[in-house]
Amino acid sequence: MKFFAPLRSMQKICSPCLALLATLTLMALSFESTKAGVGATFELPKLENALANFPIKGTVLDETGQPIPGVSVQLQGTTIGTVTDVNGKFALSVPDGGGMITFSFLGYDGYNQQVNSNSGVLTIRLKPSENALNEVVVTAFGVQKKVNVTGAVSTIDAKDILASPVGNITNALIGNAPGISGLQTSGEPGRNATKIFIRGVATYAGSSDPLIVIDGVEQPAERTYEQLNAMDANEIASVSILKDASSTAVYGIRAANGVIIVTTKRGVSGKPTLSFSTNFGATKAANLTESASSYDFALSRNRVIKSYNENENNPSYNPRVFTADDLWKFQNNRDYTPAEVAAMTFLNPEQKSSLNQSPALYYGNNDYYKDQFNNTGKQQQYNLGIRGGNEKVK
Repeated sequence: MKFFAPLRSMQKICSPCLALLATLTLMALSFESTKAGVGATFELPKLENALANFPIKGTVLDETGQPIPGVSVQLQGTTIGTVTDVNGKFALSVPDGGGMITFSFLGYDGYNQQVNSNSGVLTIRLKPSENALNEVVVTAFGVQKKVNVTGAVSTIDAKDILASPVGNITNALIGNAPGISGLQTSGEPGRNATKIFIRGVATYAGSSDPLIVIDGVEQPAERTYEQLNAMDANEIASVSILKDASSTAVYGIRAANGVIIVTTKRGVSGKPTLSFSTNFGATKAANLTESASSYDFALSRNRVIKSYNENENNPSYNPRVFTADDLWKFQNNRDYTPAEVAAMTFLNPEQKSSLNQSPALYYGNNDYYKDQFNNTGKQQQYNLGIRGGNEKVK
């Protein structure tokens, strides 16, 4: 029919045009530019490669079943990766053949999962790392990874504090971090806390005490160590000691002597965990000064009084001095001399003999200082704790 004649003519014209257009398109997508000596090659993506990828979806949870946001999800050997959202969910496009996916998050042990096209929806549970506290450090500007900290910061773990059976926290800090020293100014029971110096002796407003911050709360300067020493060592998670001048940018001039940041333990979700610990310690004086005997003291006292009277030419000054009988009693540890016993007519010979051999009660050679401080002092500590709960109560 004549009606189809124009269509055949149009088909003859359009076919070469379509072929030319396809050729130009392929040439435009595969070319090499040599301008300015820079070459770039562009190619059409292969359809079979795009169709070979398969999706992997899943959720990352902690040991209590709560989602963990921000977990790094990485396909090993590639640059393919993502992070979990606020609900702990992730989605990843994995090439054909599958591979090993690594899940990592600060404070948790890493986890590897082999995946393929039949893996389906994954549920990953991460366990807390035993070395989580060793990976981070608390600074004046927040919590940072140790590898990223450039300032002078030392950390003390809770187990190092518990290793020393001391009566207060300040004594436990000494020797567990470089650059920190202490001076114990008193041995009085209950007041044997250590005065801490960070990088030597420095003073601000007449005080060399560092600034102590407990869970973000600065302790008053007039009672620097009071709250710290009142704490139980089992309550502490970690201690950070800031030793350089950068801490003054946050805490001001009070940080000039250094800063001690104490972080206490937090409640955790999960099954209740009961803990009990006990320790026993003993203290004893390392060295006691040798004291004079009662006889030596009485003899020296008489000599001092006699010398004073002679030098001052003041015979009216005559305090009671020990007589010869008193000196004999001190020297022989007796309350009565033989002459005094013999004069006691109300005693029979056996009683007099017994009295002559009896040790003194009033003229004895007693060293009360050594009796009080030469003994071994004992201290015991018992700690009972429970942790656990849910997100609302823990």
